Amino acid sequence: MVRFTAKIDGDTPFDEIAFLNPHDPEGSYNLREFVSDASDDELLPLAQKLADYEEAEADGRLVRLPAPIGSTVYRICPKCNSRHDGSCKSCAWLGTGGVGGCRVFGLWGDGQYPPERCTIVPWKVSWNNLETVLESFGKRIFETREEAEEFLRRREGEMIPEK
Repeated sequence: MVRFTAKIDGDTPFDEIAFLNPHDPEGSYNLREFVSDASDDELLPLAQKLADYEEAEADGRLVRLPAPIGSTVYRICPKCNSRHDGSCKSCAWLGTGGVGGCRVFGLWGDGQYPPERCTIVPWKVSWNNLETVLESFGKRIFETREEAEEFLRRREGEMIPEK
């Protein structure tokens, strides 16, 4: 992938996005410099890439992930019993052959468990669990452990079912 921009610290909004010249690895320019000095051959790929992204967004084909594939997020999981450490392997609802579990039986994230009966577990984002991450991000899945803990603190004493 050819990268045309990079976010940097700047004094003005125009200075916060550097335009990178793929033919000059050392060169980065602010918007005004890049546009005034760039040739049509340099501007056309940039404009085409922006148009492609905007077209994909308009068509509903552009998905912005809340966390990159392979990164660790933090999942709030109901503790089904005293031995449950939050992993799906120790879930009391896990059925034969690894089928089932609280998520399959509709118990994961439905709000029936008070915060003191929940645990926070690290969870790797993968293509296999991406749908769950997208549906539950900010509700039962958080970017940091601190965000998940804060969510549980706010819920303490409340029993708000998911909608």
